[in-house]
Amino acid sequence: MEVVLDIGDVAEEFALGKEEVSQMIDYVVKQITAVFANNWQIMAQKNLKSSRVEYIRSLYVGDTGKYTGFVMLRGMLPNMVESGASAFDEKTGFLRSSKAKPKKDGSGMYFTVPFRWATPGSIGDSAIFSGILPTQIYNIARKKSPSISGLGGTMKSGSGIKAKELPSEFQIPKTRQQIITKSAVFNAYKHKSSVYAGISRDQKTYENATQGSYVSFRRVSDKSDPDSWIHRGIVARELAEKAMQVTKFRHEVDVNTDNFLSQLGF
Repeated sequence: MEVVLDIGDVAEEFALGKEEVSQMIDYVVKQITAVFANNWQIMAQKNLKSSRVEYIRSLYVGDTGKYTGFVMLRGMLPNMVESGASAFDEKTGFLRSSKAKPKKDGSGMYFTVPFRWATPGSIGDSAIFSGILPTQIYNIARKKSPSISGLGGTMKSGSGIKAKELPSEFQIPKTRQQIITKSAVFNAYKHKSSVYAGISRDQKTYENATQGSYVSFRRVSDKSDPDSWIHRGIVARELAEKAMQVTKFRHEVDVNTDNFLSQLGF
């Protein structure tokens, strides 16, 4: 969006010199940029849940010199949240990751995907969480011996929930329904096992604190079912446009011009 700064009358009224006019323009531009960035962040706080933290961390405020200011959204996921994305195969990205490993027989690649679970009563809206543990599952998992690690790495392996230990209503594998987009059709898919099978308790000791978490793992490889890692897609949130709409640019020009003049003693 282009914002026009008409400071001719102001410069004449207060007899501002060339350098003062230059400083005022730069000041006003930088302040307006900061206000817009703050409004964008507020929109993210109000409208996002699971992706909120990563999205806000990806907002970058900068400039390319005098009289310029910009706000940039960095990262693939935040931009997918902003602009939207049709259904897609997550397997492709996982196997291209630098953390993907070759199979022992050299026949292809695999990637182990960690899922962190929030405990009952948690908000669980951070992007690091796959969901909130049902109380019944949590009560089983918290009694398991934890995997203990510290600054030097893993010191003790724990145990996870076995499928047969799950209450009957949680033993049934979940099914993802068919997904139809303009360009592709993804078949329905039923998980091979319950998403709660294998959940274990991790305990990490840092220099000044000990942190516990609940995790499960799922492996993906080039041999995985073609429909096993299909993401439903992301609806465009268009938060930058919403921030534009609530930012009163003309008002901010006037307010920050006055602020600058007051700093000069006017």
